[in-house]
Amino acid sequence: MSIALINGSPKRHGSASALVLARLQALLEPEQFLSVSAGDNFQGVNPEDILGCQALVIAFPLYVDGVPAQLASFLATLSQIKSQPAISSFAPSRKLVYAVVNNGFHDATLNRLAIKSLTLFAKDLRWSWGQGLGVGGGAMWSTLPGVIRNIGQSWGPFAPLVKALGEIASHIKARRSGVDRYVDPALPSWLYAFLANLKWRFSALRHGCHGRLKSPSPKAGSMVTLEDA
Repeated sequence: MSIALINGSPKRHGSASALVLARLQALLEPEQFLSVSAGDNFQGVNPEDILGCQALVIAFPLYVDGVPAQLASFLATLSQIKSQPAISSFAPSRKLVYAVVNNGFHDATLNRLAIKSLTLFAKDLRWSWGQGLGVGGGAMWSTLPGVIRNIGQSWGPFAPLVKALGEIASHIKARRSGVDRYVDPALPSWLYAFLANLKWRFSALRHGCHGRLKSPSPKAGSMVTLEDA
């Protein structure tokens, strides 16, 4: 089976979406893969070849409750190609679309609307919807990559992610659909916010603007902010 891995993150290196796709690829081997990335402007792979695959696996970060602009444009291109009469040979025989969406917050359900938009994309292609996986805490993946490097690891803050990736990989292999899932990091939301604030404070200290940070308050929210210059 051929599988298209689509990385919708604009980052060229070190994105959470790239980490997830790498883990899924390891779980899905020895299947054949086509890989394309927004960080490389989706170069190097013919869109018709992507539509010739049996499954699309799309990973991307949540941008303003939706899909990043570059990815949205690329998916629109796929839909337009699909609608052309010359591409009728790509009529689906149980072809599926899967999606893994991450956000920088603790609450994974914030990815719900973005996953819904991907189900509409699958419908437009006349492909089946495979499964959506929404994950919170994506901002931590690149800072703690070792937590998900070992895909069999069953402990730590990303244990729910490791389990969910194993589940969606099994569905892709079997070419079947699954129920959309939303997984939060296995740590309290207050601790997640504390660690996020700590990261920003260290970054501000390195860049000489620590004195301009405003401490979080219940009225302003739980995250540190930067005073106006």
